[in-house]
Amino acid sequence: MTTLIERVRKTKPGRALPNAGCVLSACVAVLLATTQATAQLPVVDLSDRPVETLIPPEFEGGFFNRIGAMVIRDDGVWVLDAGQRRVFRFDTGGRLVAAFGRQGNGPGELLGPSALRVDSVVTIPDMRQVRVSRFTLDGEHLETRRLSGPVVPSGGLAVLRNGVTVYATAVRYTMGSGGPGSDPYGHVTVGFAGSSRSDTIASLHGSAVMWQAAGTMSLFRTGFGTAGAWTTMGDSAVVVADGITGTISAFTVSDSPGMETDTPRLSVDSVAMGIVGLPVTNADRERAEADFRGDNPNVQGRVTFAGWPSHWSVATSLLVSDDGRVWAQRAVHGDERQHWTEVDVQGPLRRQGILPERFSLRAIAGGKLYGVARDELDVQRVAILDLP
Repeated sequence: MTTLIERVRKTKPGRALPNAGCVLSACVAVLLATTQATAQLPVVDLSDRPVETLIPPEFEGGFFNRIGAMVIRDDGVWVLDAGQRRVFRFDTGGRLVAAFGRQGNGPGELLGPSALRVDSVVTIPDMRQVRVSRFTLDGEHLETRRLSGPVVPSGGLAVLRNGVTVYATAVRYTMGSGGPGSDPYGHVTVGFAGSSRSDTIASLHGSAVMWQAAGTMSLFRTGFGTAGAWTTMGDSAVVVADGITGTISAFTVSDSPGMETDTPRLSVDSVAMGIVGLPVTNADRERAEADFRGDNPNVQGRVTFAGWPSHWSVATSLLVSDDGRVWAQRAVHGDERQHWTEVDVQGPLRRQGILPERFSLRAIAGGKLYGVARDELDVQRVAILDLP
């Protein structure tokens, strides 16, 4: 049997793994998106719907700085504030119950919180310190544990069951026409505790382009979107979406202990989103270069660009709803509203949704959309939007 890592080595960079193998596990059926034409999915336009404020910008005992992840449950709402490196727990009516975590490198302190999981405990991976902290549901610190892995996680960090850790790197450029060490791809890697083996499950082209002019080098965002995204489904699976082919792949960790050997179980299943990324045209590049010139009026003379994305991405970020549906945000030129594709991985439902301006989706639960609403001064609050 071909192993997962062998499949990865044969996979063209920038693609997810629509037909990846399994590690010590039989493969489940795979539905490929690569041969599917772009479908006309039904569109649900929510852009004119009112949003309801659940938690205002300033609440009893605190305020929001930069809202990151949210977890919505029947017993409360947990909000990770990445700016303050804190977690706030509210009851279902929006009243503050507990606040915990703070900036620092001591036990229970955070520098780069990259995710939030709430089950019997609250788990917060810290990307900058490559460690994970756990708290009770009311915020009492339980443990802080350093992780060992194959890469430095500059693009995200998550912890699953059986000692499986997900590390992601970000795009990296160096001087000199791409220079030695430049890599326009972000890589998502699965590491196994107690094992020297690791598997790269996706390599996703970034959205930024490197530019150089008269010895000056920097990056600018094209708006075409990163060519894929990843997230976790509880502590049991990594979900990866290929923003070019429109394929969603779930890499599932076995629920058995699985650590007696060097090869924990990992299986993969894939489904089609129903849409694919459109190729980036010369006109698209010219428009992006014009935007670059408008944002950088002091840059004179010849400018060279390297690392253009090949497609408009249909999956720049991912969320999983409480009923297991996958939501993928897609890149749309010139529209400040967020566009998402909802996919029921167990059924036929596939539709696109357009959200109101100044509303950024963070969680889907109980048939409602929870997110960050911003006023004209970009002040943040937690808001709810009903999903038809």
